[in-house]
Amino acid sequence: MTSSNSQYPNAIAIDAGSVIGDLEIKIGILEYNDGYAYPQFSNNGQIQISVSNGRVDTGSCGILIPIDNIFKGGSKYQNYINIARAAMQYGANELKNGLNSSIVQTAINNAFSVCESNNAFLSGVSYIPNSFTELAYQPSNDVVFHGSFLVNDIGIGLVGNDLPLAVAQNVVIMGGITGDVMVGVGFDRALMGDNPFLANIYNPNDMNDALYPSYCITAAVGGTGGRNQIYLGANPNDGDFNFQILGNNIHGNAYQNSSWQSPSGYIEWSNSNGISENSICSLIVDTGINPMLIKNIQDFPDPESVNSQFNLNVRMDDSSGSGKYILNYNIDVTGSGYANLRSGTNDCVPVFKTNLSKTFYDSYSPNNEAIYRNDGTNDNSNSPTLIDVIFNSAPNDSNNNGRPFVNMGFNPLMNHDMIFDALNNSVGFGAYTPNSQ
Repeated sequence: MTSSNSQYPNAIAIDAGSVIGDLEIKIGILEYNDGYAYPQFSNNGQIQISVSNGRVDTGSCGILIPIDNIFKGGSKYQNYINIARAAMQYGANELKNGLNSSIVQTAINNAFSVCESNNAFLSGVSYIPNSFTELAYQPSNDVVFHGSFLVNDIGIGLVGNDLPLAVAQNVVIMGGITGDVMVGVGFDRALMGDNPFLANIYNPNDMNDALYPSYCITAAVGGTGGRNQIYLGANPNDGDFNFQILGNNIHGNAYQNSSWQSPSGYIEWSNSNGISENSICSLIVDTGINPMLIKNIQDFPDPESVNSQFNLNVRMDDSSGSGKYILNYNIDVTGSGYANLRSGTNDCVPVFKTNLSKTFYDSYSPNNEAIYRNDGTNDNSNSPTLIDVIFNSAPNDSNNNGRPFVNMGFNPLMNHDMIFDALNNSVGFGAYTPNSQ
């Protein structure tokens, strides 16, 4: 792609665990120790980082952490944590009940102003007024209410007990009513917060030169020592990749608050007469889910009426004009069934099955039939566990605006490393070889 990044520091490798399809990294807000040039990790309530295992999600954008992790530790600050919790719960309840948003925002602003004026936040953290809102995850329909915070320094990865592997500076994150930590790094998603992997990122031993604005994800089956790896500041010339150039949706004042269009490609299938049909569509790889999600594909088979085997092919062309595919993904559909994909409900929806679908009995499914789900175990196949088909989603859908869209889940990473190069507006699939830059 480019040789210009030879001027940048070497990429930083972040361990992301060994669970196939579930990338987790250490991440948290840095609290600096006076007298030291680098952040310190500690749990004594005085010098700390709110270290958590954060799940890396290419299907969303922005870090989401529990609101408690915004605050300093120790009993001295517990009262302010309680104030924040109470205000956010009030805001969530009132917004659900249709109360005027400005009243809610004022109440939340006042609560966090009290906390901030009493130095209850970790150092370098400030609340962004009027930012209280909700975040909805798909396909689970989970909703998290949160406020936005500007954080001076985020630590990514962990060495021993005192030094992060990388430091991301001036990042907008979400603090919410949740127990989960999500690290959203999607380059084509709604900007609920900054993309931390595209922020100004530094090696803590060299805080003068930021890394190249890119990241590469390698899955457990191809990762170093059988582990998932994330390379921050990855050189797009290192390895063997084919790239597609993406259009820019939102031009922020930095890469971290910009977004790009989804890669474009094709989905092809055989109809009931054995005749091949296809559709142009937008495509993403989503490390946050393992089913495949197909939306708004005209004439695509309906799992509620079609219970047959057929082959499904998804592919992306590169932008070189060579006719190469940057991704060519084949799936064998084995029939249809029902699945519960919506968290907190008993709703079952018709889905297509693959050879990885798991069966279990559920009285909530139609006619008490067996329905299908992923039971937490995966092999190294690139096949999704289930295929969820949605027809005619609303035009104002923030994820795809009603256009033909395929969310492939994480499974393509079983066979391909994925790199995103913000400087060249490009996404690539292939094999990454970490070399010196």
